[in-house]
Amino acid sequence: MNQELKMSEVQFNPQQLEAINSDADAILCLAGAGVGKTATLTGRISRLVDNGVDPETILALTFTNAAAFEMKQRYKKLQGAKLGKKLPEFRTFHGFCYNVIIKTPAVREKMGYEKVPQVCDESDFVKLKKELIEKLGLTISEVELESESTISKEHDRQIQLFRKALRKEMRERNLITFDMMCYNVSELFVQDDESIQWYKHHYKYIMLDESQDTDPRQFKFVGSFGSNVSYFIVGDILQSIYQFRGCTNEFIKTLAEAPTWKLIKMYKNYRSTKQICDFANKFSHYAKDVYRIEMEGQRDGDEVEVIRGACAGYGDVVDEKHLQLLAEKIKADPVDSAVLCRTNKEVTACVQYLKTKGIECSRSSKEKETSYLLNCALDNNYMKDWLSTFLEGPKYADYIRLSTLKKDKADLRWFLSLYGEEPKIKKRVNTVIKIRKIASDESAGVDAKLEDLKQVLKVKESKEFTLDANMTSRQLIESLRDQVLEDEETSVYCGTIHSAKGLEYDHVYVMGVNDKYFQLGNEEMNNLYYVAITRPREHLTVFRR
Repeated sequence: MNQELKMSEVQFNPQQLEAINSDADAILCLAGAGVGKTATLTGRISRLVDNGVDPETILALTFTNAAAFEMKQRYKKLQGAKLGKKLPEFRTFHGFCYNVIIKTPAVREKMGYEKVPQVCDESDFVKLKKELIEKLGLTISEVELESESTISKEHDRQIQLFRKALRKEMRERNLITFDMMCYNVSELFVQDDESIQWYKHHYKYIMLDESQDTDPRQFKFVGSFGSNVSYFIVGDILQSIYQFRGCTNEFIKTLAEAPTWKLIKMYKNYRSTKQICDFANKFSHYAKDVYRIEMEGQRDGDEVEVIRGACAGYGDVVDEKHLQLLAEKIKADPVDSAVLCRTNKEVTACVQYLKTKGIECSRSSKEKETSYLLNCALDNNYMKDWLSTFLEGPKYADYIRLSTLKKDKADLRWFLSLYGEEPKIKKRVNTVIKIRKIASDESAGVDAKLEDLKQVLKVKESKEFTLDANMTSRQLIESLRDQVLEDEETSVYCGTIHSAKGLEYDHVYVMGVNDKYFQLGNEEMNNLYYVAITRPREHLTVFRR
């Protein structure tokens, strides 16, 4: 008899439980903003494993290293004492494809490589392309060389000549790009090539997160497993905002209307107030009912404030009257805030104006990482996994290669010897070292240790902290981690809506709506606005024409 996750065991709502416990082999889970989709996806994986599914036959794909890390940690937490040595595969698309190349000589051979290729740095790749254009004497631009359309026979001839020469040069130098590896591996799966048959027989469950961000090649890859696997696809069609990267939500629109797919909608929003959810719901009627999510907020809050006005053109970009009001509001209520714009040009104008009013903005999003740092102080393997999410491009690919091939892959030392001087990693490692040193100081009392830890982490407790004079260093760190913590410093983030995707803030200010850079009406702009207005937890202010 199949075991189900019950509400009493973990706090899942009825829609989440339906998604977790359904035995359907093709499920499309449409999940609105802030509804707990990652928790649901990992809940489903945990339930499958509890029912006897081999964890290693489950492939969970997502789009960022941080998201893959988060899924893995949530799964471990759900499994708790039941956690075995075998784990599901939590990967980004690029990470999975590179792992296939690393592990499978037959795949490398099909792609024309004798050994595992190195991922090429973007600047080196640009330089290589320019060298080839000059060497081949081509007369068309780099932009035209990237185009899929044929303008003339000569244009097509030069494109084919360039691509053939580029492939040859990359293979001779044993280099590959992320796009190349994803394209080549995906093609082998779509063509049902003999070299990838082990993977098609091995995986029985495919989980796809953020499916609205897939491009056609990625979706074909997922579909290439056919009826051999059970699918669980999660996404929100209204949060599809990466069309400029070639992503499309047309695939999940088709699945939403397909009779062979079980459609589950998750609509209980745990992020935003009822007023913010209602505001987003009223706007979202541009979408078809079959895939539109009518969100339900779980708590009351302030009414959404919409401030209208014509563009007065501060720097020919943002309404100056709106900026004056924005500065006043931030000064009156300096909570965790985000100012979101359509373009970087508008972001720059906002940052410059607010600076003249004595308001400093950050253009890099502040991460709530207190609990991550404390977990790192407790577990070296967790530390390595988390720190690896800060590696970018070829360095992350190099990490995938080494962690796949090394026998001592769980050892933190080799990781730090290679990447410990990376600025984003070094800063966090130093903080973890301080945490461990403070917690293990036998000459200090537990109260003094707590105060020192709070200072290092720049946090304060939001509720009374219970201390035991006989606490071990580990118990002190665990207790601090389990408290509800707040940052001492307030911050104002100013960035594009694209940069804030997946993030949340207490107060969000959306700028320039329906001005010249942010005209609502088509699906792409509507989706972008929808993403912006679903970021806040407590307060939403919209400045619009």
